[in-house]
Amino acid sequence: MLVQSEPLTVVLPQFLRWIHSTKEEVARRTGFQYYPVLAAHRGLRFDVPILLAEIERRPNKLTASALVEENIHFADTLQCLKQAKKEGHPALQDVQSLSLANLHSHFAPEKPHQGHRALRDVEAMEDIFRNESVHNLLTSLSVQTATVTIQKWRKQRELRRKKRSLRDSLGQTITDSQAQSLLKKGLGFSKLCRLRATFLVDDDFQKELQRRKVGSQN
Repeated sequence: MLVQSEPLTVVLPQFLRWIHSTKEEVARRTGFQYYPVLAAHRGLRFDVPILLAEIERRPNKLTASALVEENIHFADTLQCLKQAKKEGHPALQDVQSLSLANLHSHFAPEKPHQGHRALRDVEAMEDIFRNESVHNLLTSLSVQTATVTIQKWRKQRELRRKKRSLRDSLGQTITDSQAQSLLKKGLGFSKLCRLRATFLVDDDFQKELQRRKVGSQN
């Protein structure tokens, strides 16, 4: 995934083996079974979809089922902090932006942060959540299983594919939001073709879509 780094086909299996051995060691020491949580800032919208897409690009060497087998869960720290701020968490009241860079400068001002690099972002998250005022928020992270995460990702991917197909079939005369609204309303391509044949002028077609409350022109 990165230039001049180990390929994902090497790194991911190594990482999963480390997770497996760590779980076994924790179970041996505590007598309890725990599941690992992979957390990232905006992770469910950015990092995780990229990871799953990269895995599916290599079906002969990698499989998303390996994440399920290790009972891996996923969490998004941005969602957690948004909810905490909404609920009036005192440590977040003076924080104007919940971006990773801004959070780092607020909770770990003594340490420089170089964003948009995977390792640096991980270190920044560690610095932020080591701060006692927000450390307890880690216990309130909303997590989801690998199975649920994969299902949601595939559903979103299929929705994007259908939207592209619908827009291409209609000559790009509808917006992305309109395509999504049409799909949610169950308006298939054949029905849209009949609608388009009735309203040949683009403006008339757009007005009819608006009348049916399908998306917007923007």
